[in-house]
This record gives sequence, C-alpha cells and structure tokens, in this order.
Amino acid sequence: MSILARRGERICPLAANSADGTNIGAFVEEATQADSTADFIRLLSIANKNAYRTDFWLRLLRDGQHITEKQAVSMLADCVELKKMLISTIKTSKKKLDGAITDN
Repeated sequence: MSILARRGERICPLAANSADGTNIGAFVEEATQADSTADFIRLLSIANKNAYRTDFWLRLLRDGQHITEKQAVSMLADCVELKKMLISTIKTSKKKLDGAITDN
C-alpha cells in the first residue's frame, strides 16, 4: 500500500483526495483532443484547478506529517512548475482566441 494510504496501521483520510494529482494529466491529455481553442482552454483550466487543489492536499499531508518534508518540497516544487506551465499555456491560448475573434 502507498505511503499516502497507510500511516502505521491507520488509513490516512487525506489519501482519498490524492486523485486530483492524476486528474491533471488526464485533463491535459483530453485537451490535446479538444474540438476548439475554447474547449482547449476550458480543459486546461480544469487541469490548473486540479493542480491548485493538489498543492493544497500536499501541504495538508506535509503538515499532518503523512509525508516527509523532503517529499513535500519535491512534490510542491513540481506542482508549482506545472501550474506555471498551465497558466502560461492558457494565457497564450486566450490571446490567440481573442486575436481570432477580432480578426473576423
């Protein structure tokens, strides 16, 4: 069983919410098959919300001592980088979408 699912013999209640971290990738993957730029932005925005939620749960896991500080630092740094990439892509896509609308 994973480190998040067990702490000694008791089950960590926060582990049930760990799916947010895997949903990020699922929404990014789905965005690659978007029907339109607006749909692409919508899906990446959902992925970004999940990244923020994952950041929240990682901090709770760290503060509750369910993961080590070293693990938390590494995963939180990855989460920050992921959020930066998502936000940058969303902003660029919105500019392209706005440009397409004003060009018509």
